[in-house]
Amino acid sequence: MAGLRVNIEGWRFRASDGKLGADAQLRIVRQRLSGLAASSLRAGDSPAALAEIISRRQPVALEISIVDNASAVAKVGAAAVSQDSQIELPKMINDPRLPFKVARGVIPGSLLNGRRVAAEINKQNPGSKFRVPTEPELLELNRLLGNQLEGSNYWIWTETKHESYSGQFVLRHRGYGRRFDASPDDHYNDLGAVRLVEDK
Repeated sequence: MAGLRVNIEGWRFRASDGKLGADAQLRIVRQRLSGLAASSLRAGDSPAALAEIISRRQPVALEISIVDNASAVAKVGAAAVSQDSQIELPKMINDPRLPFKVARGVIPGSLLNGRRVAAEINKQNPGSKFRVPTEPELLELNRLLGNQLEGSNYWIWTETKHESYSGQFVLRHRGYGRRFDASPDDHYNDLGAVRLVEDK
């Protein structure tokens, strides 16, 4: 039985997609390559909406193979979806006690998605300095501004590498004293999110 093998970094498919035949799988991939994901992003969309779109975007390197008994019979390549849609800047809190401004809301998803959103905002707004905070920075902004922040149910990513686990980054929750770790591409059971800061 022939099936479709798709190797695309950053894309996620439903487990049930693997039970479909090659034609149906190819149709799903073609829909995602057709620009539907990019066209669903409009000017004024929130950073959270951008994170969702970015998580579905086709990266530069794409390999698709129709396989029969584990042997590939066809391969195609494709270019990346354009990332020229303007996005709305997040609402920020500018507290004089901090050397950076703090996003009031969060961007659900992985640390990688948060980094991509920050990079895209900086690209579209020359001179801006959006980034993911470190663990000490997150703890301090939570202490000073906790009652003004949204997204209190999320585990917030930091740019601090966990000292005990290679390749893992620290997440903190405002309501818990403990710290956790995960791989930067992990959505942390859909409870992970990024709160961006912008250096002043």
